[in-house]
Amino acid sequence: MITNKSLPKHIKAVDTSKMSRKEWEQFRGTLTTLGGSDVGTCIGLNRWKSNIELFYEKLKLYKREFHDSIPMMMGRELEASIRKLIAYYDIENPDAFLDNYHAGNKVNLIRQRHATFFNDNVPELHANIDGLIKIKGRDDWGVAEIKYQSGQSTRVWENGINPSYIAQSMAYMEVLELDYAVLVLIEDANQWNVHVIERNDELWAQFYPTIKDFIERLSMAKSMIEDAVDESEKFQQASTFEPTAYTEQAKPYESFLSDYAKTRDNELVVEGDEETLLIAKDIVERSEELKGLEEQLRHRKNLVRKYMLDNQAQVITFGDAGNITYRSQLRFNIKL
Repeated sequence: MITNKSLPKHIKAVDTSKMSRKEWEQFRGTLTTLGGSDVGTCIGLNRWKSNIELFYEKLKLYKREFHDSIPMMMGRELEASIRKLIAYYDIENPDAFLDNYHAGNKVNLIRQRHATFFNDNVPELHANIDGLIKIKGRDDWGVAEIKYQSGQSTRVWENGINPSYIAQSMAYMEVLELDYAVLVLIEDANQWNVHVIERNDELWAQFYPTIKDFIERLSMAKSMIEDAVDESEKFQQASTFEPTAYTEQAKPYESFLSDYAKTRDNELVVEGDEETLLIAKDIVERSEELKGLEEQLRHRKNLVRKYMLDNQAQVITFGDAGNITYRSQLRFNIKL
């Protein structure tokens, strides 16, 4: 197993085992690197947080109000138990999980590491891992990453895996120079979905330049805003170095911009440019088209609602193709 003594000189571990929660938060606030969960946001894979929000968060110019959730709470509370139980989970034979547990047959080795890891070869990143694991049939150690999610969230993603989790696992493999990660997805408390993610240097080579560019932009922005007097001035100066926003993160980006808009003190009128006018015209045109599509969509949904009510049905099943449910709301769980 990787210990501090076995680490090569270019990989360092900061012991966090004796830190209180407050001390840990303070330590994390001093870091100028990206953590594993930041990576998916940075490269546009996080659907709930935009890279622009992350940019200003790292500059300490923005902090979203924290709202806890049941999946987040369950993830924190169950992590230790899941880490212990994964020792009995045979990835090649998941049906033997319960039998292995009752027989005390541990097929994997797993160890917790209370540390934050840094690697001189990837100075943009740090890693706080859920554990190190050696799975049945392998002699080398990998990264263990544990996630708790609802069944509804699972259905959003292809193969049930949030791509941001894959990016996080890949970042941890890079920092610790390991060849695989085990992603443990706990769905609705009792369904285990365990995936082995192998090192993929070709895919990482696509991600890494974006991560480097993000850190470089942060560094330049920090230098620029050092002498700024107020938050508004800092925002304006930092905006010069913003990364390009991702279309896939339009919704969380909109939320960030709405929060930022609330900080404006005065109403200021400025002359618009030709590019913004063209964008505005396109928005109006597309909005009119969308209104028509929304009416068509609403009409088609009403046809389905009527069919289900006529048949006194709460569920329509199409076998392997999925189903439609209509209880208080109409929901389509259909494979395209």
